[in-house]
This record gives sequence, C-alpha cells and structure tokens, in this order.
Amino acid sequence: MEIRRIEANDKDSVNLVVEGSLEQLQRILELFRSGQLNEILGIPVEDIQVTLPVKEKDVVHREVLVNLSQWLNNVVDELWKTVQEVLDEERVDLIFSHRSASSQAVLKAQQIVLGMPPNSHSLALVVAVIEQAGQERDICLQVHPIGSKNLPESLRFVAINTTSGETIVQDNAGNYREWIQLNINGQPGEEFSIRVELGDLSVTQSFVI
Repeated sequence: MEIRRIEANDKDSVNLVVEGSLEQLQRILELFRSGQLNEILGIPVEDIQVTLPVKEKDVVHREVLVNLSQWLNNVVDELWKTVQEVLDEERVDLIFSHRSASSQAVLKAQQIVLGMPPNSHSLALVVAVIEQAGQERDICLQVHPIGSKNLPESLRFVAINTTSGETIVQDNAGNYREWIQLNINGQPGEEFSIRVELGDLSVTQSFVI
C-alpha cells in the first residue's frame, strides 16, 4: 500500500490518500470497523472513504462480506474471535446461560468501537450460526458492552435485507439493558447487514448466509 498524498483538511485533521490492492483495502476496512486501526496508527481515524473503478466495486463488496456458511466448515476470518477472547468470564457465562442457540451453533465475536477516545464506546458483536434442516440457517446476533454492565440507553441495533434495503428486525437498548439480541434466518447465498447506532455514530457489518 502506497501513500499518494496528504491533504490539509483543517487545523485539527488531515486527509491521508493511499492506494493499494483489493486485499489491502479489505484489511484496512476491517481494522477500521473493529477500532484496531486507531491503535495501530496511534491516532484517531474518523472516517474511511473508498474510490474504485466501476468494474471493481462489486468485487470489493463481495470481498468484505462475512460468509456465515463457511463458519459451519470451520473457515473463519482471524478478526472473528471466540467470545472468551473478546469478553470477560462473567459476560461469557451470561451469554451461554441465556442464549437461545443450540449446542451445535458456531459462536464468534468481534469488538466494535463507536466514537473517538476518550468518549468512545467499546462493544462486542456476537454471532451464532445454527444449521437447520433443508439448508436453513438460524442466525442469533447480540451486542454486549465491553468494560461496563449495561449498554448505552440510546443504542439501536438493526438487521437489514441487503437486496431490498428493508429492515428485517430491530431493537433499542433503553434503560439497564445488558445486551440486545436479534434473531433472523435464511438460506445460503442470502445477504444481510447489521448496523449498530448511537446518535450520529454507527458501525455496519455485511454478511452472506
């Protein structure tokens, strides 16, 4: 990946323009969504905008999808961890004691960060995939706080049909919610995305079943 130019934006920020391969772009986007890019660079990254030739746009869209059916074959990207690696022991026990997923579920988690330090909110996105009869997949999606007992009151969790843009299901944290859970189902090849919102802040992750 090559730095092409640095553009002054205002006295508090700059635009860094880089050029790289599709694989490098995918990695940068994943690190940004997880909040790890801030730690690697040592500076807060507020936004990433991607400009691509038209012929490559669909390729990149496919590249950044998380393939949940592959999880059932033990093919999981390294950015997705076990829940024990992302959450503390007490929170892990809470997940396993209350989750509706069966013992056959593949369960993974990823840290997501909303906002910039020192006012950022660290959360865990937990995803369970359960294989059912006739290639049906049940998907259990949870958001948990990291470092606190309850979620922010105004947090909103949404699952969206990628094809139609329609909301599949949504929930709001409200008062004293320790986690939010959404349940959806589908068949291999169907796409959806989730969005975690807090005021003007949001993180989106796209999946293919």
